[in-house]
Amino acid sequence: MPRVLLDVHGITYSYGSVPALAGITFQVQPGEMIAVIGPNGSGKSTLLKCLDRALRPQRGVVLLDGRDLWDYSRRDVARRIAVVPQETVTEFDFTVAEVVLMGRQPHLSGLIRRESPRDLAVAREAMELTSTLHLAERPVSSLSGGERQRVIIARALAQEPEILLLDEPTSHLDITYQVEILDLLVYLNRIKNISIITVIHDLNLAAQYFRRVILLSGGKIVDVGPPEKVITTPKIRQAYNTEVLLTRHPGNGRLFVTPLPRKSVEMMSGGFRPTVHLVGGGGSGAGLMEAMFVRGWKVTAGVLNRGDRDWEQGRLLGIEMVEIPPFVPIGDEAHQQNLTLMKKADCAVLASVPFGQGNLRNLYALEEALAGGLPVFLLDESPIEERDYTGGIATEVYRRMIGKGACLVPSEVSALEAIQKRFPPNRALSR
Repeated sequence: MPRVLLDVHGITYSYGSVPALAGITFQVQPGEMIAVIGPNGSGKSTLLKCLDRALRPQRGVVLLDGRDLWDYSRRDVARRIAVVPQETVTEFDFTVAEVVLMGRQPHLSGLIRRESPRDLAVAREAMELTSTLHLAERPVSSLSGGERQRVIIARALAQEPEILLLDEPTSHLDITYQVEILDLLVYLNRIKNISIITVIHDLNLAAQYFRRVILLSGGKIVDVGPPEKVITTPKIRQAYNTEVLLTRHPGNGRLFVTPLPRKSVEMMSGGFRPTVHLVGGGGSGAGLMEAMFVRGWKVTAGVLNRGDRDWEQGRLLGIEMVEIPPFVPIGDEAHQQNLTLMKKADCAVLASVPFGQGNLRNLYALEEALAGGLPVFLLDESPIEERDYTGGIATEVYRRMIGKGACLVPSEVSALEAIQKRFPPNRALSR
């Protein structure tokens, strides 16, 4: 079993009658990098204070190596857990070296409590690791925001901690310093195996830099796990009461979070918004799916193979889908589920997807729904003959649908316009 360094079990804390944390439970293993995210007032900073023994949970317990955190002395805790607070103010104009040496206080002993050669060496290493050694004789007050933050991290490193807690270390910093600080944390985690728990507001930075995320809302954990599991459209909507668009960063493939403008949110919450069932696959419908979601339309999809780009986009957006394993043809159950979703929709859209024997039943489902009165839009960006790998069967069904009233649209933009025209926001359903 992996060693559990920090075991947080059911902790609760209130400020008077105002609850801040309610039954928080999670574990931290050595060398983990964890981001704590959530809206203002969700309990993020209170959680860090409970982990640092600055606040004592009113219920529950925090165990450090299996022992109650409050059974340790304050000095013993400081030797193992270091904190980089949200804001640090020094009353006197200390030099960088003096500030970093303050991190050695938990390790000093004797009446004089003077730093030993080892203390000086540890402080020097901390400054080297944070690229602040060249600033050693500079007053802290003369430093830029990014430089000062690196000095405070160096002070925390001088404690030689196993756990580093940081409360919004990138707040008030421009993007250059944000990246610099987070790159530094990744480097320290890698070479020192320090467990790092960071409160951070920027969801994109959380997804980019942290392998594990804790999402808080109202003092409770919404979810804990990898960014792909935690940062999803439904969970962000639940925690932040706002709408976001989740995509993949084109450069590194990580999650990319785009908050939707208030106008889009208002569209989602008021007026009529059509339910559109999308038939795609292999990435042919990902752009349409995103565009319809941004417009505030409800989107369903199917049948999609798990792992393909359309399925991934649907998962990120939190839409309802009919899904099957990769390289598996559509079976009876998935076919019926797809028909059920289509019949609940106001219309269906077929992306410019290639057809083989494995996904041919998607066309049959569309044909059946069309016969039942469902408006169907066929995205005809390339001729069906060029996408037909069924020996002409797909082309025959496609042409048959056109003859029965399916609407051909030449592009994604025209598909969106056609649906909008058919279902304007203030008009009742025509079918």
